[in-house]
Amino acid sequence: MDQIYAELLKIPPVTRTLLLSTCAVTVPCLLKLLSPYIFLFLPELVLQGQVWRVATSFLYGGAGLTFLFDLMTLYRNSSSLEEGPYSGKSYDYAWHVLLAAFAILGINLPLSSYLHAHPLLLALVTLSSRLTPDAQINLMGFLQLPLKYLPYAMLGMDAVMSGPAEAGRGLTGVIVGLGWAMLLERGTAPGAPDLLKRWVGSGLRVVQGAGASGVVNPGALRRAAAGGQATFGTSGPVGGFRTGAGAGPGRERREVPASTGGHSWGTGRRLGD
Repeated sequence: MDQIYAELLKIPPVTRTLLLSTCAVTVPCLLKLLSPYIFLFLPELVLQGQVWRVATSFLYGGAGLTFLFDLMTLYRNSSSLEEGPYSGKSYDYAWHVLLAAFAILGINLPLSSYLHAHPLLLALVTLSSRLTPDAQINLMGFLQLPLKYLPYAMLGMDAVMSGPAEAGRGLTGVIVGLGWAMLLERGTAPGAPDLLKRWVGSGLRVVQGAGASGVVNPGALRRAAAGGQATFGTSGPVGGFRTGAGAGPGRERREVPASTGGHSWGTGRRLGD
């Protein structure tokens, strides 16, 4: 159990919350313990006080292979965003996911959509494809293609497997993802409120041992173990872009002393030094 807990802690906090919440809503339905009906977004019932339907409509992942594929896609794209462009800024990532969810909800109201998990997934995939367009992905285990084409490949699969209506709902997620990426590229994405910053945190952890101590992104350690290189310290702008009013592009990286509880843990150091 301790090993499972340790592995879960290696997943960045917002991604971990999304994955566990999706499983908590979907798995009981797959086991026939709960009816999916109680998780659907029905505006008339939401107005009667069943407000949880707003959140659960983004967390019910369906059934069968579709659920597994979407869950793996969510893990891959969300963790790559939170450990890459949003490294050290999990609070901003959480805020932008919330804003994207509300945008998807608003766009889908005229479409009478009951579930919004797949459009949110497509928004995250679209954002990843804009920030790292040349990355290669393996689709369904047999098709290799650049990440920039993945959102449109997923829309095509939606149209073939579920019909044009489902593809239309997925398109709302792509539209939101493109708008999200545009805000980041222009440096006009809103920063997270202070309350959310305190609640979510940066996503970085203080570690000690092996002659080194400091603030580290858990995902960076995984990349280092796989042959990459991880650096202690915090990254600068979100993916090279600053958030907040008046912010502009930048690529600088700064290393800062890590501190917690008023105790100094030393300056950032590169692994292996």
